[in-house]
Amino acid sequence: MDKDFEGWCSEKEIALTRINNVLSKVDERPIDGSEALEELLNRGTEGRREPGYKEAANELREVIRDVCRVYLTATSDQRVGIRGVLKGRLSIVFQLREYQTTASEHIHSPDDLEWLLIGLAAVSIEDRAIDYRDTYPLLARLYIQAARSAIDPDPYFAQVASISSQERNLFGGISVSEIITGFSDKESGLYKQLVEPYL
Repeated sequence: MDKDFEGWCSEKEIALTRINNVLSKVDERPIDGSEALEELLNRGTEGRREPGYKEAANELREVIRDVCRVYLTATSDQRVGIRGVLKGRLSIVFQLREYQTTASEHIHSPDDLEWLLIGLAAVSIEDRAIDYRDTYPLLARLYIQAARSAIDPDPYFAQVASISSQERNLFGGISVSEIITGFSDKESGLYKQLVEPYL
């Protein structure tokens, strides 16, 4: 990795560590079974009203968007480094998942292509850290929203699939690259079930 990227990556890691320390106080408090569901939900809602949480969450969105932009043009080694910066930070991974949803909500015209790419990059960076089956509807939403907004999603899905991890999990589960590819393959079950009926 070149020194400029290493410096950028170090800067982001410091920022993400600080942000994670704030977010995790709310997002990762243990659930011990002593609280009713309503109490748990209220606790989370109240915590998210804390000034420090809102500021950290807003900053995180900016950091993630910057990381996604760099990821798309990074080298293979640099992409591995970027995924490593986020690995194991549960509160940040969940915020990254939320960003994937946000991206689809910003796609309304061909001018919003960057949001499609950012959403796809966010999926690639997350790399199945959360149940990969939850990734299917998010990718379907990105594809459908892009297609409805006069953007051909196929080349961009193929582009991001080609730079995504091809590593399968210990049980042979599908890689994130294969998941993304499945949405640009018109013969795949993913496309036929989750995309085609809604175009």
